[in-house]
Amino acid sequence: MERTDQIIELISKANQSFDSGVIRDGQKHTREALKLVKLQGKIPNKLKHKVNATLALSRYFDDISSFATNPKRDELINEVKELVNKPLNNPRKQANQIHKIQAKWQSLDQTSKTASQKQWNIFRSYVDKAWLPCGDFFDELNKQKLVNASKKELITQDLNEYVDKNKNKFPPIRVLRNKLRKFEDSWNSHAPVRDEVFRKLKSEFIKAKKPILEEIKNQNNQIQSKKEQIIELVLKIDSETADENINKYMKLKKDWNLLEKLPHKIEKSLWKKFITAGDRFFEEQNKNRDIQLNELSDVLKDIKKYEIIELQQKLNKFDLVHKTKEYQKLKNHISKLISLEKDKKTKDSLNDLEKLFDYVTNKKDYSELTHLDNAYKEIFNYSFDTSSKETMLESCIRIEMICGIESLKKDLNIRNQIQLKILSEKFNKAKLTKKDEINVNIKNFFLNLSTSKVGANEKNLWKRIIKALKAT
Repeated sequence: MERTDQIIELISKANQSFDSGVIRDGQKHTREALKLVKLQGKIPNKLKHKVNATLALSRYFDDISSFATNPKRDELINEVKELVNKPLNNPRKQANQIHKIQAKWQSLDQTSKTASQKQWNIFRSYVDKAWLPCGDFFDELNKQKLVNASKKELITQDLNEYVDKNKNKFPPIRVLRNKLRKFEDSWNSHAPVRDEVFRKLKSEFIKAKKPILEEIKNQNNQIQSKKEQIIELVLKIDSETADENINKYMKLKKDWNLLEKLPHKIEKSLWKKFITAGDRFFEEQNKNRDIQLNELSDVLKDIKKYEIIELQQKLNKFDLVHKTKEYQKLKNHISKLISLEKDKKTKDSLNDLEKLFDYVTNKKDYSELTHLDNAYKEIFNYSFDTSSKETMLESCIRIEMICGIESLKKDLNIRNQIQLKILSEKFNKAKLTKKDEINVNIKNFFLNLSTSKVGANEKNLWKRIIKALKAT
């Protein structure tokens, strides 16, 4: 039974993806459902019909995909054929152009149904021929590898000279780290080189770095020792007043900050010891923390009497208790209030949008629609002298598809045609957000509305649009 439920869920997800225009996700869910059907063996007839219907829809989109992309593949075949018949004068440009064509071919395979074997064989044969004039390019690349090897050798030589010059007195660790990083970046930038010489070059470079790495290690040990001594001094602080203790602690903290940082784990461990050793000097701060915690508890007891802005202002005052569960509880409550307020604004905006058709057709003052999205206010400037029922219907169906609800059965053929359009548009248009797509189609609906010819058909289409928006 569990596997049957999984099949039903996958088929549902597949159909939702197809309706939303996310074809590849729909096909993926369909394939997963078919695998489970094969493992299950026998399934109920009603479910079998649903699986077969979804499979047919998946194959339909495969056919649509081929219809949309095969002409583009033919164009790429013609492009590479042109390179075979008329090679570019510059072999490097020839190679770059072949790479670009191959990348476009791969992109089509990733975003749609893959090419047929016949198409692929033709494309590959022309690509192989197009590479023939690029022999000079590869000769040039080999020459560049030799040049890169020479530059790597020079960098290693410079590194050895730097070590010899500074070995009696190396600069501070910060300077050494930066210098070594520059040598490494420069050495790595000269690539590629021939495989047979790379290991030797790398070995020589590592050997040249070794004295600097050892010096960095030595300086790290010295810094670590000094920081451990500072921690011991903090533990020994015992003056008569809290202010004196804090002043001595802060001076030692300045001494600490003058030292270079150690590797992350060691630095973190020592810093924790340093801070812990000084915590005893901050009893006053702990008292203030307790005061804030008590105030925060009082706010939580009467939390319903505060507005969002008041709670946000109070939250900023509780800086010493920001890691407590009480602070998190207040923060979560504020987030919940903001979310509820946002939901209310969305509901009010949708209610005003529902009234938009009546305000437009009866030429009412849209200033009364105080919650209407600003994106729709330009609609009142339309001429409303063009009537296209077909375009208005298409806008309605597109919105239903975006919102993931079924259209009327009589509109099924039109919906399939729109699906084909959407698939084609994906190759030519930038992807819009769901909200932007809805805005575009609502505006398109009104662009093709004639206020002098408003009838039951137009009113019903608008009701369908609002129904779809409320369902999403």
